[in-house]
Amino acid sequence: MSRWASVCVIASLMIPGLAWSQDAQDGEAASPQARPEQVVETLHAGLLDIMKRSAELGLDGRREVIAGVVEETFDMRALAGSAIGVATWNQWNDEQKATYLETFQRFLVVNYAVQFDGFSGQSFETKAVDEGPRGTKLVKTWLVRPEKEPVELSYLIREKGGQFGIADVFAEGGSEAARRRSEFDVVYRASGFDGLISSIETRTADLLGDAPAADAG
Repeated sequence: MSRWASVCVIASLMIPGLAWSQDAQDGEAASPQARPEQVVETLHAGLLDIMKRSAELGLDGRREVIAGVVEETFDMRALAGSAIGVATWNQWNDEQKATYLETFQRFLVVNYAVQFDGFSGQSFETKAVDEGPRGTKLVKTWLVRPEKEPVELSYLIREKGGQFGIADVFAEGGSEAARRRSEFDVVYRASGFDGLISSIETRTADLLGDAPAADAG
């Protein structure tokens, strides 16, 4: 497994930004989950699957497998919307929102597929489920690595309509949310909507370019 320092991958919901307009709250996880931790454990099972079958699947196979898992476990509309901010999100029309969501989700999927590219005995452990802000839950876990210190991973889980979805990811106490949101905001202010989409697509292509040659095919 390479680039473990980047294990957080992407996390885009800032805690102070949880007060969403109704428009931004329309997205839900793809399937109902009985408990918040089940969402996280489903994601972890998917990640372990692509890690253990990395060589068999190749990059394209890992992308296909984890895409379904991401669809099932993430509250993508909340996560992606928070990465750009409520005010900007509410300025966009439906076509722009759909384009952005598709681009953002593709980036997330590729990120996971590239990062989780091999298995050497790693495992995930769910440690606790705590109350989060504004009715959310915080699922605390460890990524256990043989002969290395475990990585603390926490997931902010939002419930809507009886379904739970991952709205943020925290690695070892720190969130990627502020950094990702500030990056997107700078690009959007400088280059507008088309520039933002182009920037995310470029990042996705760069990730694919960094993959091992055998996988990149």
